[in-house]
Amino acid sequence: LRAKGIVILNAGLDLSNALKQANEFKISAGGQAVSVFGMTINSIAAMGLDVAKGLQFTDPWYWDRTEETRAWANRFMPRYNNQPPTHIMAANYGAMMHY
Repeated sequence: LRAKGIVILNAGLDLSNALKQANEFKISAGGQAVSVFGMTINSIAAMGLDVAKGLQFTDPWYWDRTEETRAWANRFMPRYNNQPPTHIMAANYGAMMHY
């Protein structure tokens, strides 16, 4: 009996290494879902699309989801090397504006 999916609960370099190993062993290509929790979109860019192919992850906020999030991201990106903001950055901004 095989598991239908694998959830990886690492962060940082450990997460990147685990995903690279999952890609190397062709876990997703073999029909098992690979999922992570709390990953940022920037991590995908850092590890490469070949490693992230087929990956499932949760993201509590996405910069390109609505007109409002896109407008905020467009104001944010020029100050951050034209990189899209993560949910962590948006949460910090929201907390400071609320304060």
